Amino acid sequence: MGNFNKLHRFFVVLLWPFSLIYRFGFALYQTLHRWGILSVKQFATAVVSVGNITMGGTGKTPFVIFLTQLFREMQKTTAVVSRGYGRNSEAGVIDLERQKQADSGDEPWLISIKTMAPVIVADKKRVACEYAIKAYEPDILILDDGFQSFSIRRDLDIVLIDTTDAFLTSFLIPAGVLRENLVAVRRADAIILTRCDQAGGEGVRALTRRIRNVSSTIPLFRSSHEVLGLVSSPGTEVMDPLTLKGKRIVSVSAIANNKSFLRSLSGLGLNVVFDRSYLDHHRYTAGDIADISHAVAEHSADAVVTTEKDLYGLRSFTASIPVPLFALSIRITLHDRERFVKFCRRKGIL
Repeated sequence: MGNFNKLHRFFVVLLWPFSLIYRFGFALYQTLHRWGILSVKQFATAVVSVGNITMGGTGKTPFVIFLTQLFREMQKTTAVVSRGYGRNSEAGVIDLERQKQADSGDEPWLISIKTMAPVIVADKKRVACEYAIKAYEPDILILDDGFQSFSIRRDLDIVLIDTTDAFLTSFLIPAGVLRENLVAVRRADAIILTRCDQAGGEGVRALTRRIRNVSSTIPLFRSSHEVLGLVSSPGTEVMDPLTLKGKRIVSVSAIANNKSFLRSLSGLGLNVVFDRSYLDHHRYTAGDIADISHAVAEHSADAVVTTEKDLYGLRSFTASIPVPLFALSIRITLHDRERFVKFCRRKGIL
């Protein structure tokens, strides 16, 4: 561990000058939009952004799913716009309603399956928004990862902050994981604290104090990641996690917060005998599957458990894994749901 910490500090020092360059470039980009030198597009359709100030792992995808389902309950139609990180396709616009087999990236794929709402993927979110409005005429556009999208005017800016993440001591990218410092949340209309169930009361209170030092008035909402059960593929019947109680499990994940996934498995009392974690949006290869299969044999595992997002990358390798493959199905539960609904109404979204 000592050698790892020394190596980490070395790379932080090495990359810190590039963080300064990033900070200058980002500030310039933001200022050019604020001064009107770079255009800002305003749509007649209500635009709701879900974003964060870190490189990922806050729970944006399950929260976008939650929002889409909530707005549907309120009789509002939605379309989701995403950049589709991790995809190989260079197609200008991908409409997952009409191109279900397209290479969209893991997050849009999961949102599409879970919500059955139109999901539009494009490198340029403005182009995707224009397409979505013309093709589907939704009541609300949801921007997945839109907090830094200054070229689009939003009617509601929601920022997610993971209560289990020690990002506050980090640096700006590439030396750290921060896209922006905490003070940036002043631009937001609301903050959703995620994984409050895993952070514990004191952890949530400590983060709340830090946020209140930055903004004393911004609305805060707490949420938890609720485990629904195990699935063999998204949309299939959910099984009780106790199905794997006493079984030997290899866990596989490629998300920004792999530790949270392991905490969820541990909280269910499952016996993880080996963990294989990759970087967020990792594209699985035949070599990875061979490594996973070797771990299964070496540890006499009975099953492999992954995340629902990872099923996107693993979907073509299922037959090559020597034991059953399951994904942990989760959803975000908002603690103050009714207060959040009232907040959206006050903002004119509902």
